[in-house]
Amino acid sequence: MGPSIPPGGRNGLSAKRAAHPVNRFLGEPDFDRYDTDMAMIGYLFEHRFSDAVTVRQNLRYSYLKNEQDQVYGFGYVDASSNQFGRFSSVGRSELDTFAVDNNAQVKVDTGPFSHTAVIGLDYRYTSLSDFGAEGTADSIDVFDPIYGGPITVGAPYQDINTKQRQIGVYAQDQIKIDKLSIVLGGRYDWADTKSKDAVSAEPETDQMDRAFTGKAGLIYNFDNGLAPYVSYSESFLPVVASPGGTALKPDTGQQYEAGLKFQPPEWNATFTAAVFELTRQNVQQSTGPVTGNVIGEVRSRGLELEGVATLANGVNLRAAYTYLDLEITKNPSAPEREGNMTYGIPKHAGAIWADYTLQTGALKGLGFGGGVRAQSSTFGDNDNSFKVPSVAVVDALLSYKRDNYKLALNVSNLFDKRYVASCFSRDFGCFYGEGRKAILKATYTWWAS
Repeated sequence: MGPSIPPGGRNGLSAKRAAHPVNRFLGEPDFDRYDTDMAMIGYLFEHRFSDAVTVRQNLRYSYLKNEQDQVYGFGYVDASSNQFGRFSSVGRSELDTFAVDNNAQVKVDTGPFSHTAVIGLDYRYTSLSDFGAEGTADSIDVFDPIYGGPITVGAPYQDINTKQRQIGVYAQDQIKIDKLSIVLGGRYDWADTKSKDAVSAEPETDQMDRAFTGKAGLIYNFDNGLAPYVSYSESFLPVVASPGGTALKPDTGQQYEAGLKFQPPEWNATFTAAVFELTRQNVQQSTGPVTGNVIGEVRSRGLELEGVATLANGVNLRAAYTYLDLEITKNPSAPEREGNMTYGIPKHAGAIWADYTLQTGALKGLGFGGGVRAQSSTFGDNDNSFKVPSVAVVDALLSYKRDNYKLALNVSNLFDKRYVASCFSRDFGCFYGEGRKAILKATYTWWAS
C-alpha cells in the first residue's frame, strides 16, 4: 500500500510524513489476501500457398480470476497526528477473453510498384464480472503500528457483469517504389457492449459502437543511411470496464508523427529522432479503487531521441530522451482543469546505458554494465496543486557467457534510492518507487538463432 503524502514542505510534500519507513505495512496481517489464477492457450497457424500468397490464423483464449481482501489507507486523520485512516475492501473479479485473427498476405509487382497487401478479419469476445464491497477499519499509528483492530465489510458497492463482442475488418498495402516505401491502411470495427450492475437499480445497458480508423505513412531510404519519414494514424478502443454498469464511450485518438532514422554505413548503430502530436478523446484514469474516471480530451506533443550502437570490441551503448508536453484540452466534468497536465507524467525522461563483454583471455564472456534512468518532476493530481520531485536511479549488470550457457544478474535501483514514484491525490494515493531489485537469470541455448 502506498504511503500518504499530505500538503506542506518542498513541492507540497511533507518531509516528516515522507520519512516513514518504506517497508511499513499499514494494512492488517489477518485481512490481507490477494490470490490470482491466470491461464492462456492458443496457437499460431501459417500456410504459404506460394512465395506470393500466405494465410495466417492466430487464436488465443485467456482466463483470469482474482480474489482480494485488504485494508487500504485514505490519508492521515489530521495534520498533526500520526494516525493513518483506513478502510477495508473486498474484491472478486473474473475475466474471460477469446480472440481470433484471420488474414491473407499477397505480394505482387505492378510495373515499378512492389506491393505487400494484407486483408483480414478478427473477432474478440470478453466477459468481465467485477464485485466490490467496502467496510471499516481502525486508524493506525504510522510510526508505532498496532494490528488486530476490528474490521467490518459492508454491503457491496458494485456487482458488474459486462460482455463485449468486437468484430474488425482491415486492409493494408505496403508499396515500394525504389527507395520510397508507402503504407496505406484502414480498419472498420463493430463493438457491442452489454453491462449490468446488480447493485444499481439501473437497467442493463446495451451500447453499439462503430468506427473507421485509418493510417498512412511514407519513408525514404537514402544511400547514406538517412531515412526521413512521416505518418498519420487513428485508434479506436472500446472500453470493457463499466462503472455503475454504464458503458463508456470508446477511447479514440489521432496521431501525427515525423522523424529521421540514421544507420551509418558500415556501423552497427541506429539513431532516431521523432516529433509527434497525439490527441485522445474519452481518456480514462484509475484513481485507487475508482476506475473509469473519464477526463475528456488529452493532447500530447513531444520529441523522442534514441541512439543504439554495438561496437566490435564488445561494447554496447544506448541512450534515449523524451520530452512530453501533455495537456488536458477538454474536461466537461471539471473545466477548471483544462490546460493542466495529467498526473504522473514527466515532461522530461531519459536513460543512458553501457555494457562491455570481454572478448579474449581467461575471462572471455564476462560482461558488466551500468546505466542511469531519470525523469523530471510530475504533478501529483489533475488540479496540478503539487509536484512529485524528480528522480534518477542507477542500474547494473553482471553476466557470464560460455558456449551455450549464460548467467546474468540484473540489479535495478542499485543504491536502493528511496523516492516517491507518483501520486494521484494530495491527501492519499502516493506511492514509493521500487527499491533495489536483483534478478538472476540462467539460460541454456540448444540452437543458434
